[in-house]
Amino acid sequence: MAEIIKAATRDGYGKALVELGAINDKLVVLDADLAEATKTAMFKKAYPDRFFDTGIAECNMIGVAGGLSTIGYTVFASSFAMFAAGRAFEQIRNTVGYPHLNVKIGATHAGISVGEDGASHQCCEDIALMRTIPGMVIINPADDVEARAAVFAAAEYDGPVYLRFGRLAVPRFNDPDNYKFEIGKSVQLADGKDVTIIATGLMVNEALMARDMLENEGISARVINMHTIKPIDRQAIIDAFVKLLTKTSYEKISVKDIIDAADVGRSTFYSHFETKDDLARQICFELFDHIFSPVVPPCSTHNFSDMPQNTETRITHILYHLRDKREYYLGIINYDDGTLFLGFFRDYMLQNVSIKMSGSYDEYSQRVPEDFLINSLTSSFVGMIRWWLKNKMNPGPEVVAGYYMALINPAIAEFQTKGE
Repeated sequence: MAEIIKAATRDGYGKALVELGAINDKLVVLDADLAEATKTAMFKKAYPDRFFDTGIAECNMIGVAGGLSTIGYTVFASSFAMFAAGRAFEQIRNTVGYPHLNVKIGATHAGISVGEDGASHQCCEDIALMRTIPGMVIINPADDVEARAAVFAAAEYDGPVYLRFGRLAVPRFNDPDNYKFEIGKSVQLADGKDVTIIATGLMVNEALMARDMLENEGISARVINMHTIKPIDRQAIIDAFVKLLTKTSYEKISVKDIIDAADVGRSTFYSHFETKDDLARQICFELFDHIFSPVVPPCSTHNFSDMPQNTETRITHILYHLRDKREYYLGIINYDDGTLFLGFFRDYMLQNVSIKMSGSYDEYSQRVPEDFLINSLTSSFVGMIRWWLKNKMNPGPEVVAGYYMALINPAIAEFQTKGE
């Protein structure tokens, strides 16, 4: 059995600061008389001329941090969460958040894991406070590997960031050699089909333990590490919606069902999507954006990046996505006999695509409205897809695209993205 390594996320913070100090001579660190506890003492030892202890004056520390950031420094200001987010809230709000300064707040000893220090130091409301500040990014790493990666990501981000670290040592479950961190992007640690557990910070390890307990009772649990509290991962909402579509029909899914499955609040859902239909629309528009992009990146199951981006290629490409990621799209396509998907496709084409008619139809091309053409073509395209689904996606995408091209080729020469 592999050895379980335990380390506090604040340790990852301190070590990351030292690494960053070696490659960025404009990085400075401030602390409010707690350097040993917050682990910024590691940076102090390595770069004493770029470390400033402001004493037990957290409000002043934030003001100094803001000032240093205005003359080109990347600033990390550290204290316990209770004092950084609590005592210095006004300064963070007005001095850092309002002008959107490049200050990173390293708040350690967050939550109730600092039990030994008593209730006065146990801060759970810091996340709520920081979320109210426009433009503030909030990151809550789950282990020391993620803490290191989060600090590097925060240093690269231009703007205020609140980094939340714990006091106690927790098991390391991320691989330091392969772990990749992206602000706003959650990480699925385990798959499951019965229930989804979304956790952040030190509670992620507890969620993994809960998953093992549930598995012993025959319950399959998916575990998601939501390391970024703000901006929250919209993909997690999309994934929850897609998972629901594999179990029930589109019309039976409510916004409440999606919110419950994603384990987010109503305000979080509505910050990304106006309605369930808007969520479905954005899923489809992301597909269309990918298909009609001037530069098409390769996908895991197919690669159209080196092919000419003509109409036949794009139709074939769409069919590959519908086949390879059918859980994303089939529930939407099958709803209301394809009317919803047809509407999305038509709207996208009207906004982003122009149609070039073949030379033999020049005498009509000036008289036929483009919205008439798009309406006819999208209707026939969705009809083709439904025929393909009825035949269990046989034959393959290239053959079906060929059928469609045979249908439209006499009249249509090309689909072109507007601006090409």
